[in-house]
Amino acid sequence: MTIHGIGVDVAAVPRIARLVALRGGAVAERWFTPEERRRCREDASPPRAYAETFAAKEAVWKALGLRGWDGSVPWRWIGIVHEEETAKLTGPVASAAAALRVHVRTSSTEAVAMAVATASAITPR
Repeated sequence: MTIHGIGVDVAAVPRIARLVALRGGAVAERWFTPEERRRCREDASPPRAYAETFAAKEAVWKALGLRGWDGSVPWRWIGIVHEEETAKLTGPVASAAAALRVHVRTSSTEAVAMAVATASAITPR
């Protein structure tokens, strides 16, 4: 396995909770996939779950290190599958990172969430 990139991010749980609630949830719809929103809402601590997911998305984006990407971070094209500790990439991000596999680990307290992501090259067997 060849490591392509490593990304780390830390997010303040209260800050993400405030942002997710903005404009009646419009920010949450812009940043998170429907599956992520459902999982976060059903979590024992939704603010913490949203912060972990946000930190994971940031860490994945950093690990991918997509050179030449022109534009903002495509939040909904980076889906976090916590149960599998992976990122599900869609849209142009999936095309740009087709040769990469991404693993994600998260941890949090009520105040802070953090994530580490590794992007590795997919090697033929």
